[in-house]
Amino acid sequence: MSGNEKLLSSVGMMSREVEKVEYIIRECLNFVRPTELGIQQVPVDTLLDGVIARMITLHPGMEFSIQKPANGDLKVDADTALLEQALTNILANAVDACHGKGIVNVLVGTSRHFTEAVRLNRQVELLLPGQLGKEEEFVRIHIRDNGPGIPPEIQDRIFVPFFTTKKTGTGIGLSLAQKIVHAHGGVLDMDSEVGKGTEFIIKIPMRHGSGR
Repeated sequence: MSGNEKLLSSVGMMSREVEKVEYIIRECLNFVRPTELGIQQVPVDTLLDGVIARMITLHPGMEFSIQKPANGDLKVDADTALLEQALTNILANAVDACHGKGIVNVLVGTSRHFTEAVRLNRQVELLLPGQLGKEEEFVRIHIRDNGPGIPPEIQDRIFVPFFTTKKTGTGIGLSLAQKIVHAHGGVLDMDSEVGKGTEFIIKIPMRHGSGR
């Protein structure tokens, strides 16, 4: 390797480290701030394409795939920057789980749910008729990795602020993602099996023209 190549490699490494530090600082600041939403119609597929493109640039050892509905670009009433932050945090968690060399599959779709069942994260049959709220269309985003999976004994702490199993982790990323999704009237679920990987499921109401 020539002197110029070594210099370029060092500059690249320093740039990535600076980006990591900036990312951690943004996470900490966003977590302690109140979540104020600047609502607009956000094209989910386009937003995901941008987030995944950045992840591919930052993590060339990872393989990302995305499946979108055939009926066009879905839109949700959301804060673009905050939703992007939540998606970035979840994808970054998947990258960490795979140690930078794995596969992440993203699936985008829709489903209908009763609002209170989603908010309380409970099955419809467990709620009384007056507790269901109204039925709404939700955008669903599934993010699945082929990492080692999360042991059952710590799964209920994954979203606890500052809980982390990583030596260099802040324990804020998934907590902040959950906070952002909740602020949009949605839920963030997780399903994991040791040896098979982990899946995060975001459900956010579409609510076009709701004026929230």
